[in-house]
Amino acid sequence: MPSDRLVVDRVARHMQRRLAENDWRPYGSQADALQAWARLGGIRVDVLRALDLL
Repeated sequence: MPSDRLVVDRVARHMQRRLAENDWRPYGSQADALQAWARLGGIRVDVLRALDLL
């Protein structure tokens, strides 16, 4: 769906910014952030997998 594509693009840009800036707030580390987001599931997990972060 077109709306899903917009969400995927937004999440991908957000993750790429976090990687570039090494900004994982409010989590203490990248590993903690990825673990928490993986539990949430959804489109964010698909984006993290596409970026080879999970």
